[in-house]
Amino acid sequence: MTETIVMAADSGADSLHIDATGEVDGLPRTMCIGTFPFTTRGDAMTLSMSTVAAGDEELDKMTKEAIRVMSAGGMTFDEKTVRETLAKRLAEARGEPVPSTAAAKKEPEKPAIDIKKAAKVLDTKAVVAAVAGGDSYWYDTPEDAKFIRHFMELRRKAQAVGNLLVVGPSGAGKTEGLRRTAEAVKLPFYKLDCATITSEDKWIGHKEIDHEGTKFVLSEHLRWLEGVEYEPGILCYDEVNRVHPSRLNILLPILDGSQAVFVPDLGRLIRVHPETIIVATANIGTAFGGTFVMDRALRERFNFTLERDFPPAAEEVKVLTSATGIPADKAGVIVDIAVQTRKKWETGDLESPISTRTLKASAMLIASGMSILQAMEYTALPLYKSEGGTTSERAMVKLILTGKSKA
Repeated sequence: MTETIVMAADSGADSLHIDATGEVDGLPRTMCIGTFPFTTRGDAMTLSMSTVAAGDEELDKMTKEAIRVMSAGGMTFDEKTVRETLAKRLAEARGEPVPSTAAAKKEPEKPAIDIKKAAKVLDTKAVVAAVAGGDSYWYDTPEDAKFIRHFMELRRKAQAVGNLLVVGPSGAGKTEGLRRTAEAVKLPFYKLDCATITSEDKWIGHKEIDHEGTKFVLSEHLRWLEGVEYEPGILCYDEVNRVHPSRLNILLPILDGSQAVFVPDLGRLIRVHPETIIVATANIGTAFGGTFVMDRALRERFNFTLERDFPPAAEEVKVLTSATGIPADKAGVIVDIAVQTRKKWETGDLESPISTRTLKASAMLIASGMSILQAMEYTALPLYKSEGGTTSERAMVKLILTGKSKA
């Protein structure tokens, strides 16, 4: 039976629209649950798992209606999962910390290792030599590389109003690919980590008091856009869907034809430099925690979209050997392990795959002399839940590791 996923299709300032996606008679189906008003509350009243169990009137109403609609429509579901998922969507809409359904996490057990023995056999020479060689091998499909360059030319030479969104799984190289392209065309690359945006002053700026009095300090973000203090280049909103939708409205006039934002404390418009190129990355999908559904108005302002996936296996081996100095045969083994987890991710058996980013960390340890199994136990394996014992995600991945690492 496929687990029903309840998701927020859209949220306004004080209402939340809920759809449910699941199975009816073995076939996928989406049902409209309804639109529910909600109130934003203080930190002292934010959802905890005790209120998820009972006691939140708005959550009670949403859960009751969801169960009624799904039952009437013949959809298979688990009541506890429905309520917990709705609690998370409600917390996101309120801008509150998302409640965790898991018990207090235990520190992952580290594999037994003789530190004195390991110190004698581990050697970082291969990794140091690889890093000293400068920028390592990178892979982009010829079509994607051509498209990105064409987009940049449209923006800088034709002055076209347009922004690029690169989507794909976490750790697949979305940001790194953009950085490398900027380097290739000799443009500065400015990255704004959207996960750190918690208030408007992170976008706009803030007031400071010094010996001359109070002054307003323009944010680095707007100085990058303006291209006066900094050379116009590529500004990347990294993981833009990690910002709560209510804090993204300020980007709308920056991304549309206005290409400007008003700063009240300065009493003037900050205009996007004609040669500034705006791009963003996003982890799209239910597998990525801490992300929000992108508001349609914002999504449509990224009128160019590039979907990025993990490199083909042979190319990923080249990326690892070039970046870390790992032997190609061992790189091939860990890439094969990652490919197996990606297949299970695609079928819904795993919440997330082993990424290229994680493989690089594993490859550095292997290039230093660690065994494949031991390296993966320090990098990839702790990313998977151990709840469920022999049927847990961690047990499933470990089975892949032990089978492939001994092959």
